[in-house]
Amino acid sequence: RMPRATMAQIPFRHLIQKLWVCRKGLVNSLSLMWVYVALKQVKMVPNLIDPAHLLFPTLQHAITIDIISVGSKNRPHYLESQLKTWVTHSSIRSFIGITEMDDYDQTCAEITQAEQDARIASCRSSNPSLSAAIQELANNHYSHTEGEKSSSFSVRDDPGWHCAQRRFGQSFKTFMNTTRRLKNSLPDYLVMVDDDTYFNVDLFQEHVAAIDPNEPRILSGCMFEANPLIGIPFEFPYGGFGVVYTKETIKQMNTPIKCNNIDETTSSLRHASFVRSACGVIEQNQIGELEFFRDGMSVVDLISAYSAQVENLCLHSDWIIGYMAKYYLSLVPPRRVFWSNSKAVTLHPIRTWPFQCGNNTQAEPCSATKSMFCHSQTPQDLEAMTAENQLLYPEHYKYGKNRNNDTYNNIGSITSAISIEKSNEYATNPAAKGPNVSKGTNIQHDPEYFWQTATQWLIDKSNEYATDLAQRGPDEAKDWVEKLRNDTILSGGANIQHEPEYYWKAASQWLTPRQVLPSFIENDELAGIFHQLRNGKIIKASSAKGGSQTKLLLDIEGGQQVIFKPQRNQGFEEGWDQHHAEIASFHVSRLLDMRRAPISVGRRIDVVNEIMPVATPEFLDTFTTYENKTKNCFYGTCNYCDPAKGILPICPFADGTVEGVMILILPKKFLDGSKAIISIAESRFPIVAWTNEDKDREEKMKSKDYCDAIVKSEVPIQPRLLDIIETSIFDFLIQNTDRHSYEFISEDNRGGIMLIDHGKSFGLASQENDKMELLTPLIQCCILRKTTYEYFQWLSRMDGTFSDAVLRLTSVDIATPPAIEGEAKEDYTAVLRDGDLVGLDRRMSIILDEMKTCIDERGSGEVLVESPLF
Repeated sequence: RMPRATMAQIPFRHLIQKLWVCRKGLVNSLSLMWVYVALKQVKMVPNLIDPAHLLFPTLQHAITIDIISVGSKNRPHYLESQLKTWVTHSSIRSFIGITEMDDYDQTCAEITQAEQDARIASCRSSNPSLSAAIQELANNHYSHTEGEKSSSFSVRDDPGWHCAQRRFGQSFKTFMNTTRRLKNSLPDYLVMVDDDTYFNVDLFQEHVAAIDPNEPRILSGCMFEANPLIGIPFEFPYGGFGVVYTKETIKQMNTPIKCNNIDETTSSLRHASFVRSACGVIEQNQIGELEFFRDGMSVVDLISAYSAQVENLCLHSDWIIGYMAKYYLSLVPPRRVFWSNSKAVTLHPIRTWPFQCGNNTQAEPCSATKSMFCHSQTPQDLEAMTAENQLLYPEHYKYGKNRNNDTYNNIGSITSAISIEKSNEYATNPAAKGPNVSKGTNIQHDPEYFWQTATQWLIDKSNEYATDLAQRGPDEAKDWVEKLRNDTILSGGANIQHEPEYYWKAASQWLTPRQVLPSFIENDELAGIFHQLRNGKIIKASSAKGGSQTKLLLDIEGGQQVIFKPQRNQGFEEGWDQHHAEIASFHVSRLLDMRRAPISVGRRIDVVNEIMPVATPEFLDTFTTYENKTKNCFYGTCNYCDPAKGILPICPFADGTVEGVMILILPKKFLDGSKAIISIAESRFPIVAWTNEDKDREEKMKSKDYCDAIVKSEVPIQPRLLDIIETSIFDFLIQNTDRHSYEFISEDNRGGIMLIDHGKSFGLASQENDKMELLTPLIQCCILRKTTYEYFQWLSRMDGTFSDAVLRLTSVDIATPPAIEGEAKEDYTAVLRDGDLVGLDRRMSIILDEMKTCIDERGSGEVLVESPLF
């Protein structure tokens, strides 16, 4: 009986819920269908909504939604606007922004316009890697976008837009890594949008009320139908209007595809069917993906590798989604309904282009309360539209202090990284424009502003990484150890998936001002680096000059240099470097999450067949024969590498090999993710090393004023001071008495301290007598990162001992310690001796006690500091 105008003002969902309360007056479901038809007449029902939703409108299950938004560092305020508007909906659990900084090739957009035009022409002519149908798609539609008039098209030729088409695979990889790191389960729905997309979550919840997220489906906010007559071989989404993946679809996309021995590696008939089908598609090679497939990859792995690395990507990212959906995935097809003329067979269209959706089409204008997805919206549009929807569902949004307090997001890290990049650009070129700089004006902030912003970002990242450490259980710590270990083992057995250059490039891209390698490793990259260090062909061998002991500089296939520290054959001697100590120290640094030690791997090298043929003449001059001329031994070039001083040469074992540690070289200068030149500088460590004769300094270390007189006076900047204390904890744990100075990344005192040169760690004396002076900075300064304290507390609750974890991590290595008197090297089966493992547990207990003493005496507020961990 209500007037049409009155009905149109009542939200559809509220009206149906009121009808449901009065359901006893409705004879059967046909009555509800009649209501549906009536509401359709007043245009109250969203297009293509399933009438089954009308039967149970109040029984919608609580769902979790994660968001991926593809944006650009050129307009980060768009991502920020989404975070502050519709992302505040209570159903949204996480929000991940993706920009150029996530690209595999961050120089992608730096090509010239002429080069870009040539790429477009190449894609539209002939590409031998594409099948005939997909080549026709590229010929007719590659680089097209909607024009200013309905159904018209224009050419997108800006390199930045084309680079964004490669971002789909990496977006999924980033999402999966974040989900694992946060220990989250998969969401019910993953929604991918552009940074200028509006998303009405309430309408979405209504739409999926009768959908089971445990069934594989992909929903498209705006879908292009297949039309072979105009060269479109399959349907695909209009990505800016949103693409939705159910939980089961996400699982399927991340299922390993093992084309060898399918029957032995699959757990069910459905799984085997999926794998067989996927292997068949890979073999067909319709877009040239076969080149990038390695056995055991998932669909996400393959699409990510293909879209990132193919020389000339001739597919829109939306086409890649459509191709993946049609050929790779086993999806539940959309249900045909009598009121719709949709031709969809793979994707579930929420709306269809061009009559129901599009930027410049015949579709109805975007509505804040009636449109589920809207594209090409400004931040001002998002604010207004969200405010309008909040009036209808105020209880669904978070306000004030509750806004996003439980919604993970990475937007702060993006904006801060952009600030760092701009400040570095300004530092390199003062004429360059910085953030918020208008044409013809100077930069509006000094460098300190940007460093404060960056520091806050690092604090946020650190706290995010250490979220709820105090509540995590011992099982999670054990799982963490297994994750660290598995990162160093090739998942495909001994099969290496890439050329050596791929792994060396991966290692260089991990470097940032605060880390040498990340917590989570993708695509067997660390395992691949381990494999190359153990087995890679040696191209050149020379003697590394300087230092007190023999070291070799080896060039490995693929253009990488490493330091090789060989084991001394004479057995253990106090004061001499031990190769196994470098390996153990690297694994301890990863276990402590102090990821600033260079990658170190044990290797046995055949002297005659691997070293001598590629040795430089200068290095060959140091060779000599030994033990009745049966062994080819060498001295190398160092301060003590002189037979006149009674020093014995390095000689091979009976099998002709020399055992040692391969240490990946960190360059003196390298590029970080923001393209800024970062150098490694050096400063004196505020602890007297055991060979140091600075008696005055040694006396001051015994004074109660040591922290103020030495440590704080020489290291006035807090991040560096906290790094010093963490480094002293690390050195005490491994009993490294040889850190005369320390190297740090970048010359402005902001970068992290590098943990290098640990050959004198784990000495025989340290098995029973701990050098407590190494812990002096912690004991006297009593200041520590809060995240470091929480991390150590978490490790202390681990099932088993700390040394058990170290033993587990080092079990992947072949190195063993040099023999001590009365024992043979063959007596050792692990990287560390039993006494070293006992000492690790004893010293870990001492560290925890000292932390507790500081807090008991000074209070946690004074001791524990919020500061970047990495």
